[in-house]
Amino acid sequence: MTAPTNRTLLLARTFFARFFESDLMPAGLPQVQLVIWSVAFLAAPNLFFPVSFALHYSAANARHESLLVPMLLHRTLFITMTMTAIGLVALVIWDGVFPDRRDARILTSLPVPHRVLVSSRLLALAALCGIFLVGVNTAPTVIYGSAFGAFGGATGALRGLLAHLVAATLAGLFVFTTLVALQGLVLNLGGRGAADRLSLALQLGFILVLLQMIFFLPRIGPVLVRGLDHGWIRALPSVWFLGLYDVLGGRPAAGTHSLAVIALAACTTSTTLAIGMFVGTHARLAKRALETPPIEGRFEMVTRTIGAVMRWLAGQGVGKAAFDFTVRTLARARSHRLLLAMYVGTALAFVASAVIPIVLRGGIGAVREPTIELLSAPFFLSFFSLVGIRVAMAIPVEPRANWVVQLSEPRNRAAAIAGVRRAMLVIGVAPSVIVAIGSALVWWGFIVAAIHAVFAAVMGWLLTELLLLRFPKLPFTCTYFPGTSKVGTLWPLYMVAFGTYTLTAAAFEWTLLKRFNVRIFAAFLAIITGITVVLIVRRRATLRMLEGFRFEEEDPEAIFAGFKLSESLAAATKESRQLR
Repeated sequence: MTAPTNRTLLLARTFFARFFESDLMPAGLPQVQLVIWSVAFLAAPNLFFPVSFALHYSAANARHESLLVPMLLHRTLFITMTMTAIGLVALVIWDGVFPDRRDARILTSLPVPHRVLVSSRLLALAALCGIFLVGVNTAPTVIYGSAFGAFGGATGALRGLLAHLVAATLAGLFVFTTLVALQGLVLNLGGRGAADRLSLALQLGFILVLLQMIFFLPRIGPVLVRGLDHGWIRALPSVWFLGLYDVLGGRPAAGTHSLAVIALAACTTSTTLAIGMFVGTHARLAKRALETPPIEGRFEMVTRTIGAVMRWLAGQGVGKAAFDFTVRTLARARSHRLLLAMYVGTALAFVASAVIPIVLRGGIGAVREPTIELLSAPFFLSFFSLVGIRVAMAIPVEPRANWVVQLSEPRNRAAAIAGVRRAMLVIGVAPSVIVAIGSALVWWGFIVAAIHAVFAAVMGWLLTELLLLRFPKLPFTCTYFPGTSKVGTLWPLYMVAFGTYTLTAAAFEWTLLKRFNVRIFAAFLAIITGITVVLIVRRRATLRMLEGFRFEEEDPEAIFAGFKLSESLAAATKESRQLR
């Protein structure tokens, strides 16, 4: 193996590790575990659906039912989920795709040929995309692809397996390389600041569009049956690769050959553009990264505007400091903004999936009467916004610098958390209340708008207090280990809470609006306010019992030295203490 090859592989491993680089964990095994869990998370839906669909085909075939519509929808679902998963990966590593300031400072001063830098970075990107494509598509390819061919979708089980593998893989590759090429174009035209701002819009738009494709799959079934080349449906990228799926399966329907050509051309073009952007502009972007000032300070105007508008909500003293720190950190930290954008994009997808069918069925006039779907919009927005903020606050920005906060740790912990609560209300609840007032005023009048806004406000207040009930830390300052999350065991409870907060609350409000009763409305407000006050008192009592805020989480994988060490190692540890 030659020296350039050695250097290329070494740099490729380094760039690959940087995709998952985090101050939360050391390099090595924790990063490998992060990759494994990320693949498992994105592949989880694809582990359940193939078996379920295969069983459905078997039962339907025994009843001599047509499998045309289910097969169309299921294949579209797999292609869309692959595109969504790989697109999320591309957005998460957005900042590490092209050279940044640190890369330029370190690598440009070393005697490393330019071709080695470009080749190693491309190799790292290819490895990343390949790992996630294999992880997401292995189970559907083996289980569903073979079942698709066995039940007549392709000319044979092996042909169905091959068709699924190629179509889903190329669909994911198309999304990945399109986002890479788009980022390279923006970096060359507008600089890293423009790319950073665009990432937020892309995150929102990407999640919104692709989740809508999943939500509306049952509704586009009749259109798919009429033909894949029917009208507007040809404009959907997932349908391009569905046509390629048909052609590779050996039983193409009318119009699928042209769609297969479009899919291959789109994938080839996006891949060529991404590689060409790397090869042609890598050196230029490295130079611009050195010359471009850090982008963190460019959001100062946004934070000042928020502070000026909401200053009276910030309070005084410690509470104001916590409020400003929370708002400014969410506005400046790129990773936290992207995380919050994912939650907001999911909320918008739910809202759109609730509103669009109403408009399609009855036109714009259908929104003139409040319905459960329309009333639930602000609840979806506040739920995902508040949960996203709560998750982001648990992730540190600079954990190695939290000693600065520890030196000036506030004694009035209740006041500090109260400032954090006000920040959550401003960022997570206020926009949903504004949406409630604006939409209701346009269509339903002032009285309904006032009731709707009060509902959105008190429910957001209640959820905020619930999320802060067990938060014994200052935002963004405590280390975090993903293994401490209890989502894997408590997800049924979370789903119940989600449904209760959004749809059940909207159903209760709709019932109240149908037969409005002041006493019932006042009783509802009194109950919610009472529960919220109890939560506030409970939180303040818990904070008073603490010796201080938590700045270090316990590593769930760490071995506790008094119970899990062997007796000899424990004795050696004790002896070493005595010698000191």
